[in-house]
Amino acid sequence: MEQCTLSPIRKSSVRRSLDYHPVFKDTSENSAESNPITRNLVEVKNDLLFAYDGINRHVLVTRASSFLSQKTDRYEIYSPEEVIYGEATTMRVNENTTKAAIRTDIALFVIDLPHVHHRCMLPPSVHNVTKCRSWKVQPLGPKMHVKFSYSVLQMRWHPCHHYHLVVLFNDNYLRLVDTETNTTQQILSLGNHPRYPLSTVIPLAENAVDFDFAFKNITTDKQLRAADQGVVLVQANGQILYAEIAPDKSCVQGPLDTIGEWRSIGIEDFSRKKWAISVMLIQPPIVITVSDTFIYHFVLFDEGQQKYLVHFESIKMVAQPDDSCKRCSNIIIKDAVTITRYFVLTHAGLIAVIMPIIDCLTGFWKEEMGVSTAAKIKECLNENNANIEFIQPGDIGLTSPLHLYGFGLTSGHRFTTHVLLVSTDFQTTTLSLDNLFRLMPPTPDIISQPPQITLPDILAQIQTDNSSYVLLNDEHKKNKPKQNLELLIRQAALLKEKKIHRHNEIADMIETNIQTLQSTLFRQKQELIQLKLDREFLQTNAERIAEVYEEVNDSQNDLLGRFQKIALSATSPIISLAEMKMKEDLVQFKKKTEDLCIGIQMVEADSNFLATNQLSKKLNSAPRKPIHLNESRKKLIFEELCSMNLRIATLKTSVDNLNNKIKSFDNEDLE
Repeated sequence: MEQCTLSPIRKSSVRRSLDYHPVFKDTSENSAESNPITRNLVEVKNDLLFAYDGINRHVLVTRASSFLSQKTDRYEIYSPEEVIYGEATTMRVNENTTKAAIRTDIALFVIDLPHVHHRCMLPPSVHNVTKCRSWKVQPLGPKMHVKFSYSVLQMRWHPCHHYHLVVLFNDNYLRLVDTETNTTQQILSLGNHPRYPLSTVIPLAENAVDFDFAFKNITTDKQLRAADQGVVLVQANGQILYAEIAPDKSCVQGPLDTIGEWRSIGIEDFSRKKWAISVMLIQPPIVITVSDTFIYHFVLFDEGQQKYLVHFESIKMVAQPDDSCKRCSNIIIKDAVTITRYFVLTHAGLIAVIMPIIDCLTGFWKEEMGVSTAAKIKECLNENNANIEFIQPGDIGLTSPLHLYGFGLTSGHRFTTHVLLVSTDFQTTTLSLDNLFRLMPPTPDIISQPPQITLPDILAQIQTDNSSYVLLNDEHKKNKPKQNLELLIRQAALLKEKKIHRHNEIADMIETNIQTLQSTLFRQKQELIQLKLDREFLQTNAERIAEVYEEVNDSQNDLLGRFQKIALSATSPIISLAEMKMKEDLVQFKKKTEDLCIGIQMVEADSNFLATNQLSKKLNSAPRKPIHLNESRKKLIFEELCSMNLRIATLKTSVDNLNNKIKSFDNEDLE
């Protein structure tokens, strides 16, 4: 049993890029100080980077390759229809990037991500904000009444079914959520669950806190889908369980027997609940458990119906958690490019663990072993410790790893893995780590019992393309495993140099092609600019042609009106239309004048009648007393009478003139 402590990271193996990425520019301006809690709201799938914006409640999607360049602000925004409430802690995206599960401190939500690969990554605007369907996961189904306060301890997408989400709740039940039909079914019971909130039926130490998938010996993806599906769970007391969750059965084997006094290393760990577990899917599988103070490595052996663990390594943390880390948990992320590395986010920082023994195990399958396979592998494991790289918070621009918003992994060229980190103030950091050269197992025709790596076919193809074969001669078969291991490491280093040289040649060729493409792109840009100028010139000419057309159309309408007048004048009487119009006006004017004369005569007759009537009244009536007026009133009345007489005279003169004009016009018409 070996124990090692963390060593500081080698500065030469990490290249850091620190900047505010344009994707999080608007979010970082409004971000607030977050609570001290470990979270991971960033994930990389199929060269796409997904990040959950906890402030605006959106899911941001961009390309990981463009994210590394820090030169683009093209991304897609998915806005859930249902409000995601609570403080988000974890986001997981399924393999075909169509669903995303977001866990908060209150509930679990599932979001649809429609057409992620078919949509263009456009700059942020109102046009590229996509409304997507979202719903809250009910532990007992959408129609069941929940009396117990359920919370999600862990969730993982099923590796064989893209739309099945396996969730571990705090009631000691493992449930499967079908995100296509929005149904929930219980697939595994780990013990009694409380029937009311104050129940204490489940001992705290026996409550499962984390799980991961494990499978039997499988060589093809078809066998993977048809095989029994198993999970490995860890309880709050550190005990590891194995369970089969096939569709037709659901049973727990119970606590796995562990070879090795590993509990005596950190006895204080087993009173804590912050355990995390992960499985490296090789043959035999390696189980990793992480607590607050230690990292433990086990090998899971399957001999018939019996399964047991072999403990071979313990890694002690550098710093102990304080009271501010009560809500902090451990997060394990496996490197999909090289299965020899995984990352652990703890209260102390980010830890990169490289286990070269995964590759070294392949060198011991070529000969018939006199002792048991487990003992032989255990001997190899005890002689080879994992390589630990501790990434301190200062290396990623943080004062504490608890202020990390999330991180994801993406592969690069020349044996490089890029770690994309986003802090709570949305400051982005890119770490580039060199991958350990991995040995491929020998061909089946020269070995008696070849190992079987239980990874998908696509991952096996990637490993085949990036690896070489290292074989031992017959004279070295009887050497000690440690000597053979050193020989394999030297040969692997030589092959690594050759492989790197070949990759450098390919990189030079790629750079030459990139330069050619850049020159072609520059020429195409110049041609595009010229085409834009030509288009503007054509648009200007088109507008001028439209104006000329309007002018010609107006002139044509004017000429047409003139031709119509000429055509009418050819069939009209001797007098013109204007003269006919004038004659009609004169007739109307004459009629009005006659009416006016009749009115004047009627007024004169009325005036004479009134005057005669007044005179007769004066003669027949008694003499009246004369009216005495002052000079001013007399003068005013006199002026009024004079003005009236003047108006009457003017009116008569006008009537006479009109009569004369009418007579003159009548005479002209007769002539």
